[in-house]
Amino acid sequence: MLGFIGGTGPEGKGLALRFAISGINVFIGSRQEQRGIEAAEDLISKFDEIDGSLVKGGTNVSAASDCEIAVICTPYAGHRETLE
Repeated sequence: MLGFIGGTGPEGKGLALRFAISGINVFIGSRQEQRGIEAAEDLISKFDEIDGSLVKGGTNVSAASDCEIAVICTPYAGHRETLE
C-alpha cells in the first residue's frame, strides 16, 4: 500500500487519485483521522474510475506505519513538524 502523509490537500489527493486509477492500494493520511477518511471517501464518490476498495484514509501515523511506501505531501516548511 502507498501512503500519503498529509495527503488531504490537492497534491496528496491528486497523487492518490492517479495511483488508485492505476490499480494501486492507497492510504490518505491526515493529522485528524476523520479528515483522512473523508478525503478517501471524497475521491471514491467523485471518480467512477476508482475501485473503492483500493482507497483508505486515516491518520498520518497509520500512513507511515501501515504502508510499504509513504510520500510526504506537506509543504517543505512543515516536514519536521509532520514527521515528529
